[in-house]
Amino acid sequence: MSNRLFTMVPGTIWSDQKFKNLPTDLDRYLFIYILTSGHQNLAGTYGLPDGYAATDLGWTVEEYQQRREHLVVAGFIKFDSTTSEVMVVDWFQWNPASGLRVTPGIRRVVSNIKSTHVRAALEQALNDAQAPHPQSDDPTAVTFNRFHTRHMLEAPSEAARSGRRALPKPRP
Repeated sequence: MSNRLFTMVPGTIWSDQKFKNLPTDLDRYLFIYILTSGHQNLAGTYGLPDGYAATDLGWTVEEYQQRREHLVVAGFIKFDSTTSEVMVVDWFQWNPASGLRVTPGIRRVVSNIKSTHVRAALEQALNDAQAPHPQSDDPTAVTFNRFHTRHMLEAPSEAARSGRRALPKPRP
């Protein structure tokens, strides 16, 4: 099991047409399970043997495999049946690296992926998530997701340097 405490699931998922177009509610349930299960890690890619998932969900292995294939065809996940590794395709859009210090940990997860096609897709997704900011000529600007940009040369805040969490600023 993972020591990951939480996973971000965007509230907009319920109005997302691609999500709504999945064949059944059980397919949507499976995607939420894959996105949030205790097996999950900071890269959104992990080993998930069919028997584990079927047991967690209370399904037969055949039912799990059928519903998983719906998610593969719809483009929500990548899966390698040889290594039993699953990758959430848009993981970094919803769960971006929270800072530059997290990236080496994600790269370690990438290096441990056994499946060549899952590893290649994960490397591409990570590179895309950390591409230079498209609206900036500054080569030090890195986009962690479509909402957050940080400059690689930017000094960390006092709270980050001291290891403390910054308290939110009071509202006026």
